[in-house]
Amino acid sequence: MNLKNLALMALVAVPLAFNIGCTSSGDEATGGTAGDGGTGGDGGGTAPEPYAANICVGAKQAAAGEYCTAAFEAWATWAGDQDDSARDAAIDVASTTLEDSWQGAETAAEGAGANCSDSAWPASSAADSIKTAIDAIAQSVTDGLDLGMSGHATCAGDILDASGAACDEVLAAEGVHVGDLYADMDGSTLAQATEDAVATFSEKRRG
Repeated sequence: MNLKNLALMALVAVPLAFNIGCTSSGDEATGGTAGDGGTGGDGGGTAPEPYAANICVGAKQAAAGEYCTAAFEAWATWAGDQDDSARDAAIDVASTTLEDSWQGAETAAEGAGANCSDSAWPASSAADSIKTAIDAIAQSVTDGLDLGMSGHATCAGDILDASGAACDEVLAAEGVHVGDLYADMDGSTLAQATEDAVATFSEKRRG
């Protein structure tokens, strides 16, 4: 199981599935819906216990989602005060938390006789890559706005907060799916969770 692209796929696919921006136009971008998952076959026996390596990868995915939320929240706060040092400090704290969470997941897997340290980037590399994508999204949201105007700052902050929530929801759902593949063999639960996250993001944006 390889996490190298999962975080960025979710990060880009959800917030950038829309023409996000603060505008007076009545036109709203709409995202496509996730495809229907196939129907799983009838269970033929007791479900197997999830593999320790999969549980580890799922935990890392969920932790990446929490990092995503924290980084977007830091940018949302920045939209209101433009305090670069406070934003960067908050993201640094989130990076440290991610590294601690990933180390904890790897330690738990090792205790169960599994190794998932090679199933993803090092946490620092993952944080850097996610941060790069979030920075680009934040710049796109705030580009052309006058953040000295409360309406512009509030709008940007709301979009950034909603983007973080959507990113977290998708990554958390991916983590649950990867952590126990048997429980969602056809991927329908994951597809529904992703669709729900997109719908919630779209509704918050229109709000």
